[in-house]
Amino acid sequence: MTNFLLNVSDPYKWKTGFQKSYILFLLLALYIPLISFILLSFVSPSAKGNVSTSFKEWNGVHNYIKFFTDSNFSGGVMDSFINSLIIALIATPISLFIGLLTVVNLWKNFGKNKNYVFMVSNFSISCPDIVQGIAFSILFSVLILPFGFSLGMFTIILAHIAFSVPYVIIFLYPRLSKIHTNILFVSQDLNYGFFEFILEVLIPMLWPNLCAAALFIFSISFDDFVITNLVRGDVSTVTTELYMMKGGIRAWSAVFGSLILIITTLGFLFSWLYKFREC
Repeated sequence: MTNFLLNVSDPYKWKTGFQKSYILFLLLALYIPLISFILLSFVSPSAKGNVSTSFKEWNGVHNYIKFFTDSNFSGGVMDSFINSLIIALIATPISLFIGLLTVVNLWKNFGKNKNYVFMVSNFSISCPDIVQGIAFSILFSVLILPFGFSLGMFTIILAHIAFSVPYVIIFLYPRLSKIHTNILFVSQDLNYGFFEFILEVLIPMLWPNLCAAALFIFSISFDDFVITNLVRGDVSTVTTELYMMKGGIRAWSAVFGSLILIITTLGFLFSWLYKFREC
């Protein structure tokens, strides 16, 4: 009894128990809605085709089959999904290329004008999406529309490249700044051209940062709504389809979201298993 009272009165154990309970509560608050969302994708939709919050009518993978085979069920979201993929797959490598050239030029000039570049990058990152979207919309209306072009895929890609490049700079420069510039002079002695030096020397050294930047840029490009909606014209993406829902959440959105969650989780699991086997 005395030992029990001592354990209860121990402030360190109370603190440790509170920390564990707090972390558990945060994890539950984060993952329970996601798990519930996945479970709802296996429930029969309502008569209007919306997600049903009743777990009484299970229909297995029928919703998933209809998502790929029935265009009335999916609501044409596959076309929007392809548009989102095309935009992200084009914007990501171009943003990486521009950002990489920027940080390499900063690096080889010993950080000259670095403060100005980072000031502009940080301003772009911290600027609200709605402000950037309106600015891009006005810019394209002045520079593109008078020449007979219209808002669409091209303007979306340009806008995504513009807001993605600052993130690439933030991802790459800290790593590149730790590499001594003598490696550039050595490569010149070996008759390496500028782009040959980047491809064969710098990219392998920056590979982890490049991969992280590519994944991040792809995700924010695929997921963007505010800027995309203001410069898209008649082009639809997954995010615009989701945000345009009126009168309830469509059943296909639960299936689509669940597929994204499952694929992402499997990707992290395979990555973790690969690193675990290497260790």
